[in-house]
Amino acid sequence: MKTLLKYLAAGCVAVAAVSIFAMPTQAALLMEDSFDYTLGQSIVGQNGGTGWAGNAWTQRSTIGPASGTIINGLTLGALVVDGNAVQLTQTGRNEASGQGVTIYDREIGTAPSTAGTASTLWTSFLYQLNTDQSSQTHQFKDHDDNELFHQMESDSNTKFGVHNTNQDTAASPLATDTTYLFVSRYTNVNSGSTNAQGTLWVLTASQFDDLAAGGISDAEMDALTASDYTFKLTAPQNGANQDLDFVVGEDVGMLISVIGGANTTQYTFDELRFATTAEAALPIPEPASLALLGLGVLLMLPRRRA
Repeated sequence: MKTLLKYLAAGCVAVAAVSIFAMPTQAALLMEDSFDYTLGQSIVGQNGGTGWAGNAWTQRSTIGPASGTIINGLTLGALVVDGNAVQLTQTGRNEASGQGVTIYDREIGTAPSTAGTASTLWTSFLYQLNTDQSSQTHQFKDHDDNELFHQMESDSNTKFGVHNTNQDTAASPLATDTTYLFVSRYTNVNSGSTNAQGTLWVLTASQFDDLAAGGISDAEMDALTASDYTFKLTAPQNGANQDLDFVVGEDVGMLISVIGGANTTQYTFDELRFATTAEAALPIPEPASLALLGLGVLLMLPRRRA
C-alpha cells in the first residue's frame, strides 16, 4: 500500500508540474524566450524559445564596451517562469561622443495577422534595474521602426509609446533591484491605417498576484484601477494618429546606453512573450494543476503511527 501511495504521489506531482510549466500551449502565444541558456554564456548566438524566425540573438550598433550575460532567472509571484535571464551591462562610452550604446535584437518569426488585417498584440517581460544613476537609458522596442517603444530610466521616468515620436510618461521612477512586470497591449496592429493604440501596465509581484487571483483576461486587465498597478501609460497622446506594423523579418530587442557622466549601467531582462491575448502573455498555474500538485505533496508526507 505504501508503495502504491508513493507512485500515486509521484504521479500527481509529475502531472501537475507538466501542466504548470508547459503553459501557455494555446495558439494565442506567438513568440517567447525565457532565456533558458547556460549560466555565464553570452546572449549573442543563443537561439532558444519559440516562434522566432530561426536566427539567434545578435549584438549590433555597439559604441563602447558592453556585455549580455546569462544569469539566474527572475521571478514574480504567481507568474510561470522558466530558464534563466539576461543581464545587460554597458561599461564604457565613446570619449568623443560621450555616449555608449549597444543593441541586442532578434528577428520576428510570427505575426498576429497579415498586412492589412487589424489585430491585437500583447507583450510582456520582466525587468529589473540594477544601477541607479543619471544619464542611463534602457529600452525594449522594434529597432527597425522604433515601434513598441518602452524606455526605462532610474533617475527620471518610464516612457511608453506605439512609436518613439509620441510617448506617455510615468510620474515616478522605478526602484533598483526590484523586479517589475511590463504588460503592453497594442490594438489595430498591421491594419495599414493610422489608428494604432497602446496601453502599458507595470506591476510588482504582489500586484500581479492580486490580478492572478481573479484570473487573467483582457477584461480583467481593463478593469484594473490605479491602486492595482505601479503605473499605467497610454499612447499615442493628444489625439495623434500612428500606425503599427509587427511583421515577420523585423527585429525586436533590448537597448542599453550611457550618456554624459554615467560610465556603467546595468539591467536584467527575462520572460519575453508576444501573444494575441493577455492570458497567453501572462501564464499562471491552472487551479486544477495546483490542486493536483498539493495532493501529491500531501501523499508524500510521512504518516504518523498511532
